[in-house]
Amino acid sequence: MKKAGFLALLGQTIELATVAEVVAETGFDDLPATVLPPLSIQRTADAAEKLPAVDELLIEQAVALRLPVITEDRKMMLRLDQKRIPFFNALMMLHLLLYRRKLDLPTHTDYLDRLFAVSRYSDRVRAYGEEVLQAVLKFR
Repeated sequence: MKKAGFLALLGQTIELATVAEVVAETGFDDLPATVLPPLSIQRTADAAEKLPAVDELLIEQAVALRLPVITEDRKMMLRLDQKRIPFFNALMMLHLLLYRRKLDLPTHTDYLDRLFAVSRYSDRVRAYGEEVLQAVLKFR
């Protein structure tokens, strides 16, 4: 979202939250997100094998606070699904901005082109994104 250019607008539209470790890892100290206080958690060996520590911290915060997660990482998505935490990718967030009328269609299309240029969505994800886009256009 940051590379595609619409993260700031998303942060003005919905409340975003993260953990300090994500800010440190990405180097994006200007994220439009609330930095959540750390939790006291112990990582299991199972979790340590599947995900980097930062990802696991973010997931544990989401579980503790019952918050959805925005991610492009397939391993994180699988882990979130196991924990029954909703998740969305940047493509769905971009469509949300259009649905909420924070973007007009030409601007949305520009951001969509930028997002596709910096992402690696499968044909299946792109097709689903197109279905969501058509629904948004129909009902907005």
